[in-house]
Amino acid sequence: RDPAAIFMAVTTTLLRTVGKLTHRPEAILRHVNDELATQNPHGMFVTLACAVLEPSRGRISYASAGHPSPVLLRPGQPPSYPFDATGMMAGIMVENEITVTEADLLPGDTYLFYSDGVTEAFNATGEMFGEKRLLEAASRGSALPAGELVASVHQAVADFAAEHPQSDDITLLAVRFPG
Repeated sequence: RDPAAIFMAVTTTLLRTVGKLTHRPEAILRHVNDELATQNPHGMFVTLACAVLEPSRGRISYASAGHPSPVLLRPGQPPSYPFDATGMMAGIMVENEITVTEADLLPGDTYLFYSDGVTEAFNATGEMFGEKRLLEAASRGSALPAGELVASVHQAVADFAAEHPQSDDITLLAVRFPG
């Protein structure tokens, strides 16, 4: 048995279940955190982010348990990390204070969500891909359709790492608001 794999399976199940009960990202993460923290004999933790996009209101609500901000690609502006973590990593302690941040969705906005395996990908000399390279790769692909943006950034990570073995999961998701 792999405790980390079991922990992630439980986390995923909790997210799916709680996400059906509420659409408030901070409430989802607080509940998942509390459940993980109460039954965590190995002292594991996970970083999580939860976003709710409301196209009819032109709003995004975002909460994070220690997870890095998505990249915001907004037409006419340089790519940025618009959100800070709104709570510490999940599973460490019950009643982790996780708050929510809201922002306007503008026509053409693209949010590129990613796992830390993207920025923490290493090359043969031990250098990390990092946040700066992620912004550069996202900027180069910002005009592409969302699926192609993901493929482009993934390729940039693969080219950077070259033959160095992957040390963590690499997950990318792009969401574009047409307006």
